[in-house]
Amino acid sequence: MISGLYRYAVIVSYVFQLLSAQSSYDITTDAPSYSTGDVIIVSFHRSSDDATSRDWISITLRGQSPPSILWQYVCGGKTPCSDAISSGTLQFSADSLSDNDYDVSYFHNDGYTRIGVPAEFSVNHPNGDPTCSAAYGSISSVTHVPPVEGSVLSTIAFGSCYAPSYQTSDQLWKHLRETTAPDLWMWLGDNMYSDGTDMEAKRQAYNTARENLYYATHGPVAEPKIPVMGTWDDHDYAANNQGNDYSCGMQSQNEFVHHMGIDSTDPRHPAQGDGQRKGIYSSNMFARPASAGGGNGVHVIALDARSGRDPTFSSYGTCLGENTKMLNDEQWEWLEKELNRPSVVKVIASGTQVLPPTDQSSRSLDAYCAYDDEAGTFLDAIAAVGEDENSLGTHYESWGEIPQQRAKLLQLCQKAINGGSTQHIVFISGDQHWAEIMAKKMPASDEFGPSVVLHELTASGIDQHWNEPVDNSNRLRVRSADYKGDGVFVNECNFPFTYGGVQYNECTDVEEPRPWCSIQTSSNGQHVTGQWGYCLEEEAELVQKVVFSGENTCTDQLAHICTAQANYGVIDVDWEAAEISLKVFTPFESSPLAASHTISLYGSDSSAAPSAIGDIDMTLSPVPQPTPPTSSPTYQPCTVKPKILGNGKCNANANTAACDWDGGDCCEASCKANSNPKIVKKCGKKGYDCKDPALNTPFPVGAPTARPTEPTPVPSESQCEVQQKKLGNGKCDRAANTASCGWDGGDCCELSCLANPNPKAVKKCKKNKYDCQDPDYQ
Repeated sequence: MISGLYRYAVIVSYVFQLLSAQSSYDITTDAPSYSTGDVIIVSFHRSSDDATSRDWISITLRGQSPPSILWQYVCGGKTPCSDAISSGTLQFSADSLSDNDYDVSYFHNDGYTRIGVPAEFSVNHPNGDPTCSAAYGSISSVTHVPPVEGSVLSTIAFGSCYAPSYQTSDQLWKHLRETTAPDLWMWLGDNMYSDGTDMEAKRQAYNTARENLYYATHGPVAEPKIPVMGTWDDHDYAANNQGNDYSCGMQSQNEFVHHMGIDSTDPRHPAQGDGQRKGIYSSNMFARPASAGGGNGVHVIALDARSGRDPTFSSYGTCLGENTKMLNDEQWEWLEKELNRPSVVKVIASGTQVLPPTDQSSRSLDAYCAYDDEAGTFLDAIAAVGEDENSLGTHYESWGEIPQQRAKLLQLCQKAINGGSTQHIVFISGDQHWAEIMAKKMPASDEFGPSVVLHELTASGIDQHWNEPVDNSNRLRVRSADYKGDGVFVNECNFPFTYGGVQYNECTDVEEPRPWCSIQTSSNGQHVTGQWGYCLEEEAELVQKVVFSGENTCTDQLAHICTAQANYGVIDVDWEAAEISLKVFTPFESSPLAASHTISLYGSDSSAAPSAIGDIDMTLSPVPQPTPPTSSPTYQPCTVKPKILGNGKCNANANTAACDWDGGDCCEASCKANSNPKIVKKCGKKGYDCKDPALNTPFPVGAPTARPTEPTPVPSESQCEVQQKKLGNGKCDRAANTASCGWDGGDCCELSCLANPNPKAVKKCKKNKYDCQDPDYQ
């Protein structure tokens, strides 16, 4: 769903500043309107002092912000330019656009800011949508082979968002073949990038993907071939975020079929003529080894979440409210039959993520096409799967955009497990340009049976990555924590952490009535004052056995791998040990195994087992016991309801030391340090009344606990080893939080960050996680 540039485009806040037109800026089209067969010529000019190599031209519906319908870098194409280009022309096909009014805009990559005023044009096809241009070139002789129904399978590997030109070596494909040696490789969408209605362009992009030197030498097409299955996403199916509004679905399906090497007897193949099935969904039943009892083992189901999907936002077409579909009726009927087929494990592939909850924090609900009203099916569907307004999900494309369809899918899976059709269901997905492991506990239901746990593994980016702290309440955590008692357990404990001179490898009840942990630590492992939460009860955690490298992560969560050069996922079934492992590999990094979660094949998800992060055994490591203080201050109890503490609204009755100054709500610095973005939005709306002595000073120091500790001095370094572009960018980088790096150019203290003369960096400060070590601002 998401190419590198579209990621900012779909952020709901749309932090695009419309700058006043500069005297040196201009963008025009060669005509005010276009028709079938026309070429749209866009001319642009910008000062050479301002232009960058990653600036781009975007076409959107008139008056709309991105996501773009069409786009190119200023040098043409989807690959960043080698140098900055200040003027030139680009060409777009009018046949790729439907009848409508459009804007064409220049975007600067620094914050993806729209520059100046867009040029306007219209498209009118007198005979309706243009005919899809046919493919005419030859299909490459480098081919995939499909799997054989009933063959034995233990290991599945998969990936998505494949940009052959971004690859720098054969390291990923060699690791896949020599270390993982899978029985099946699955492509999960954006298997190449070719937007639009030009089928020849799609055919050649598919050819290039298979013929890539590294892929052809070590990938699934190399000898001996690794069987391949898969599905698609928007950039190989149609264009950005398109669904059933795409007019060339069957022609695109034919190119997908050729690329995947699908046999002519398959119902998806064009050789079926009038009997060809619309949609590329498929399944394959694999066998369990004879040594494990034989019979059905792993059942792989690949969904088509594109060709039947209705518009999710009004910019894509007419909204259908509660009738909005992710899959068409024919595919739902097929899927229900597949879920009833008996197997030990079912692996369900989707181009877009399934388990992240519906995003209710960064966009209004009525922006969703599927939203009906407050008393309608939209919110009912969210509640039906045990989620609410506190459940955080990605603001990029996902099943959560149509919660009614997501609930239907998850409940059918729950029913299949409780009905005895399978022991486990694992979703695999792509699209996001990062990797993560998820687990979701479905609530018990009279209709769908007792509570069950569903899992998902996302692997996306060859070779692409996206570094953004996107929250996900269903992301796997070694130990979950709320924020200062707010009861919303979406944070991950940062182990080990040091508090009061003692290192903790698990939750502790020191100085608190119930176990707590640090949810943010400094670069040397010190607990960051104010960044703590109560731990979720161990019996409620969904983790069994986990191993994390702790590298290349986002959001301070170990199961979110977002800065590795490339990643791929693995589902490994150990039939002898009766275990399933969900793994993320990052072959270019120092620790290729980035994350692994192992669950019992036949047992319950609630069973406890040792968990490890790197070399730390979370269960078995001895925990140093702190020395009790010689005397402790006596606190009067906090008598207000816990739910009003830390909710972003200053409550006078709770503005006491015993209530931690209303959970930080009454001082601006502590309120805005809250890790929940929904709460930060509420800060200050009822005013502040800062009585916290630690913050009621000329220089705020962050959100303290009632028992602050002295910071541990950070040793100075003689030379800053961090890239200059990362300094002073509004995001605190712990590796640069040293005196020699100017305390990350001021990013790690609130006052110095907000004093940055760059307004774009200051905007990022508002979402920053501070770790103030600069003595001038402490």
